[in-house]
Amino acid sequence: ASTRFIFDSHGKNAGKFALFNLTGYADNGIRVHSDNLIFTEMNPSFGAAEADWIQPVGSSSIASFFRPLLTRSSLPNLIMRLRGFQGFHGLQVECELGSIAMTGSKTIDNPNLLSGALQLKATTVPDDLLAWKVKADKLLDHVRRVMSFASAVILHAPVSEFFGETELELTAYSQTAQASSSMPTVHYLNQQPFFEAAVASFFNPPIKVKNLFYAIEWFAMDATYNEVLLINAMTVLENLVASNLGDTEDLI
Repeated sequence: ASTRFIFDSHGKNAGKFALFNLTGYADNGIRVHSDNLIFTEMNPSFGAAEADWIQPVGSSSIASFFRPLLTRSSLPNLIMRLRGFQGFHGLQVECELGSIAMTGSKTIDNPNLLSGALQLKATTVPDDLLAWKVKADKLLDHVRRVMSFASAVILHAPVSEFFGETELELTAYSQTAQASSSMPTVHYLNQQPFFEAAVASFFNPPIKVKNLFYAIEWFAMDATYNEVLLINAMTVLENLVASNLGDTEDLI
């Protein structure tokens, strides 16, 4: 009876999965939470000798793990783990939120393995820790997308780690396979100037571009033939022109 709600809620809306919350606690203080749990199968068995029962199969697109820190920290630290990022030198820029750095592997044998990271560490104690984290998340995601353009592949970030004052919050995302980059826009030996521009464009963009990230996704989309790359690039231009130029400016 205590688990009947799972069976009753599963599939009650046609064509949609019911979302469940899952929270668990370990003896060592670690806890896990997901508000995105779905059950893809119920596997019910009715009329068994002992009782009716179900054996649900579930999955989640995002889950967070929380672990107490051994020592208290006053400077927050946010890390985004990357797949498929090739880099030779460590990239670093100082910004108003702190020090932001990006590292990658010199060679990428398997693009689905974690090969790099984006890290933002505060250099002064934030007045509002929550507000700092919200803006830090947006900054790292912005830089990840812009550096995806430099790499000519959408850089996936399946894991993020946030070191707060008293605990580590590790968030894991379920993502599709990482594609390989066959023709980077910016050579991995000369990424520092582009990285600096990526960070600066978050705080003070020289031009405010509408639908820029859609254009980057099209440009970095995996393609098997050069002809497909050409079509993707044409779609990028059409997207930027249609989104940002007026009727008197969009004739090319």
